[in-house]
Amino acid sequence: MTVPRLEARAARPAGQITRIPNPFLGLIPRELWSRLKDFFAYTANFIPLTASATQTTNISIQNDADFLILYGVGTVTDTTEASRLTYVPQLVQFRDSGSGRELFDQATHYHNIYGTAEEPAYWSFPKLLRAGSTFSVTHQNLEATDRRVRTAFFGFKVFPMDA
Repeated sequence: MTVPRLEARAARPAGQITRIPNPFLGLIPRELWSRLKDFFAYTANFIPLTASATQTTNISIQNDADFLILYGVGTVTDTTEASRLTYVPQLVQFRDSGSGRELFDQATHYHNIYGTAEEPAYWSFPKLLRAGSTFSVTHQNLEATDRRVRTAFFGFKVFPMDA
């Protein structure tokens, strides 16, 4: 019986991650893998989003950490918040000031982006927002009725190494 020979492996610095310990980490740059992470959510509210209006709300990403958006949820109600709409006639556009880019080539329908609390809309490729940047959320109300719109972006913060 022969004993398999162990090949010499290249030395790696202590604590360096070589395999992805969590599938979501594959969505962020490798140099961020070993950083502290924590669940977080940012919100954008349009109260009210008046009839046939377009409104932008800016979300300031806190300076303490980058933020990776995994999914978005939204709730649209009448102005009394007594009934929730199942069909939302609104267009949406996002802008990331950190990269200076719009996320869509043109405004897209609400239901293409947001899910509900019961069925969140996981994004096929999550969005990394850098600390200190601004994430602009624009909604265009296509109805001739005022609405209340509450949206949330769920994901996790990625803290700097010295945090």
